[in-house]
Amino acid sequence: MKPVRTLIVVADGGKAFFWRHDGPGKRLIHLAELDFAEKSPRSHELGDDHPGRVYASKGSRRSAMQPRSDPHDQMETQFAHRIIERTSAIFEANEAEKLIIAAAPRALGELRKMLPKSLASHLTATLDKDLTKTPVAELPKHFEGVLAV
Repeated sequence: MKPVRTLIVVADGGKAFFWRHDGPGKRLIHLAELDFAEKSPRSHELGDDHPGRVYASKGSRRSAMQPRSDPHDQMETQFAHRIIERTSAIFEANEAEKLIIAAAPRALGELRKMLPKSLASHLTATLDKDLTKTPVAELPKHFEGVLAV
């Protein structure tokens, strides 16, 4: 009987690791890694120096405008798109049959929103844990409840 290959994506807002598990008793195989090209700047460093100003509808008073979105959130969303693209490429190459995503809660929420139906059908479990700094030898114990290790 052929073992089921499971892709495990371990991610946070700025780093992602792609591992494949080939069945019980097998070690995790490192497939890929994604990272921001450079250290991500703080949110206030991404925008303008000063917030925009608007005039009140009556009188000559002016008020500061809040930005419509946080540039740092936009960068994290773009990174989540890259994770989904890489995951799709692995499934298109028939390198895995099942998918498990372990990510920091905020990143996991973004990934769930973006997951296309073609990948969602392979999703067997999600873990809302940031395991990006976990040593490789300790990763399997975090997946004991969802993966036959």
